[in-house]
Amino acid sequence: MFLDSENLIYHLIIELEATIDNVLLQCNCLVNLIDVENNNNAVVSKSKCKEEDNNKLLITYRCQLNTTKLELKMWSHEGDYGILTVYITPLLQPKCCQVCKFPIKPLLYHQRTKKNIVYQPQSFLTLSGGFSLSEAHLWISNCLPGFPEKPASQENLEYSFESVILDTVLLCAYSRGSINIKTDNITAIAILKDNFSRDATRKNIKLDMTYEISEGSLILMIDVIVSKLKTDINNDKTLKLINAIKQLSVNPSINGESLTKDYLLMLSNEEKLKQEASLRPSRMQRLQAIMLALFDDWHKLKGLNVKPNSREDLQEALLTSNTLDSLISMFEL
Repeated sequence: MFLDSENLIYHLIIELEATIDNVLLQCNCLVNLIDVENNNNAVVSKSKCKEEDNNKLLITYRCQLNTTKLELKMWSHEGDYGILTVYITPLLQPKCCQVCKFPIKPLLYHQRTKKNIVYQPQSFLTLSGGFSLSEAHLWISNCLPGFPEKPASQENLEYSFESVILDTVLLCAYSRGSINIKTDNITAIAILKDNFSRDATRKNIKLDMTYEISEGSLILMIDVIVSKLKTDINNDKTLKLINAIKQLSVNPSINGESLTKDYLLMLSNEEKLKQEASLRPSRMQRLQAIMLALFDDWHKLKGLNVKPNSREDLQEALLTSNTLDSLISMFEL
């Protein structure tokens, strides 16, 4: 399974020498599969999940005859974590099944980078305590993808990450008894803080944890989200308008005077807009969810009480592009 950083989705490619009979996917965190109904290689069956079974996804692909390769596309929200278990049954006798497990990590849209990052983020999370280098490595690798299985032999280790959704950087330095995280991604700090605390509690390790959340980081995150949201909301609005125009049964090639030049240009860009939307599936809804998570994390980390109806007001403001510039006023600075 690998990340398509350009289109913000994960690809899972299953390929066998023998014909694939069926593939079952099970996951204990929410995973959204793309183009499930339009898969020409398989018949798809979804099953309802019961909370007591600790399942959030149960789906079966019954493959067409002679299918040896199946490609699945999926996405999830950062903060969720679990294990995606894939049961692959080939069309062989006697019956057998191969089981593959893929971790869904809390910061799954961060990827390692070797760029020389000069810019220093304005927010940080620092941990100290009686944990080993191996334990520090394990805790961080449980949250971030792309880590080696074991830590290198040095006493001090450093890694850099980029968020493929928000373009923020995350700098990670750790050694025996010390972990230092720097990033402008406030939600990433909240996620790491919760996960580190949980892992330390399991081992009965006492942690000294400090953090600082900068207003500059908040403003940077809001600006990035708003910029991308404006593009997606306007494109979505344009596609809906194009659909309405086409339902008027106006044929621009015959009666071009019935439409303005702007509308004709809009119609000519329809395929381009549809292609952009298909390349980044559900990005608008995902950005809206990220903004709501940022709102919750900002108040939680700052120890602020959420005003009545303020979250609902934010949800409403995220739906239209002309209200996005006023979002900063909904956060208590």
